[in-house]
Amino acid sequence: MTWGSAALLTAGLWPGRLFAAEKAAGAFEFIIVNDIHSHDPDCSAWFAKVVASMKSQKGKPVFCFIAGDVTEDGEAEQFKVAGDAFKELGLPIFAVMGNHDYTKFKGMKRDAYEQAFPKSINYMFEEGGWQFLALDSTDINKSACAIGKATLDYVDAALAKLDKSKPLVLITHFPLGPEVTNRSTNADDLLDRFKGYNLAAVFGGHHHGYTSRTVREIPIKTNRCCARLQNNHDGTKEKGYFVCSVKDGKVTADFVEVG
Repeated sequence: MTWGSAALLTAGLWPGRLFAAEKAAGAFEFIIVNDIHSHDPDCSAWFAKVVASMKSQKGKPVFCFIAGDVTEDGEAEQFKVAGDAFKELGLPIFAVMGNHDYTKFKGMKRDAYEQAFPKSINYMFEEGGWQFLALDSTDINKSACAIGKATLDYVDAALAKLDKSKPLVLITHFPLGPEVTNRSTNADDLLDRFKGYNLAAVFGGHHHGYTSRTVREIPIKTNRCCARLQNNHDGTKEKGYFVCSVKDGKVTADFVEVG
């Protein structure tokens, strides 16, 4: 019998958690925020408030990750508004593509995103003994779609470079958690590839609402949006971000509301 990743997780049979074999992984914090939807210069004051909140965190996060939909329409000016604001955070800023990060009015291109975040379509990096894998889950400007072949091919090539004993955090824009609205239609095909790897946490955006699918200590989460003009899809009013703490091979994510 063949089991998909969601079924393996639910049954507690996910084979990738190598607790005894984990190499020494550091303890630190990072920020993950999604769906900030930079719209126009009037967003600058809102982003300044978001950044001020992030800077006030006592744990001193080491980087900030934007999990897609940096902008509303994929325009260079919108990326600049967000970029100028988040530059004040004084931390490395990482991102993945969101469906809104394609230009809507100039032929559905991602040129402005690639200029704002060079070499940030599919990529990986390491921090404190932790591996981070950032993947493009978009298909032009569709609100629900499958993860494309180019991304799956990238993952297949990247697997050989990942250390199976080091904890791994996976970040996409479209949700990967079971039974989450607008989940990638082939999410299991992606997750199946990480059997045998030390998958410690999965984060996504797009849903504009908090969801958590924690199974066998593997949190698969989405969060509320952190946009000035966009609302949460689940009807909640809070806007904010996660401060994530990593320690002993595990990830905890605490929501911080921006008033």
